[in-house]
Amino acid sequence: MTDPLPSSSEGQATPSWRDPASWKEDPATTAQLALSGAATTAQSALAAAATTAQSALSGATTTAQSALSGATTTAQSALSGATSTAQSAASSATGTAQSTAANVRVLTAERPETVIGAAFVGGLVSALILRRLAR
Repeated sequence: MTDPLPSSSEGQATPSWRDPASWKEDPATTAQLALSGAATTAQSALAAAATTAQSALSGATTTAQSALSGATTTAQSALSGATSTAQSAASSATGTAQSTAANVRVLTAERPETVIGAAFVGGLVSALILRRLAR
């Protein structure tokens, strides 16, 4: 390969840009070396930025996965708690209904006139509602 810089008019070859001793003497060589150094610096800065971006993306993905896992666990425990509460409320309501039915049976067995009174009050309330609707 030939030297990219032309020879001088005196027959001597211009020093090669690869020779550090000639850097001060040749401005084109100095500019070429500066450009090469800037390109190398830019490449290494770009590689460092890419590595940092990959690391940040990996950290964000891990954070998102752990947040999703935590949210899922919280939702599951809330659902379990709601189911347990609903079951205990249903059990309590069933127990209350059974207790009320038992109390009504005992009351009607001991005092049958309460059933007649309840029927009278129910009829009276129904008559008032129907009269109000007829207007």
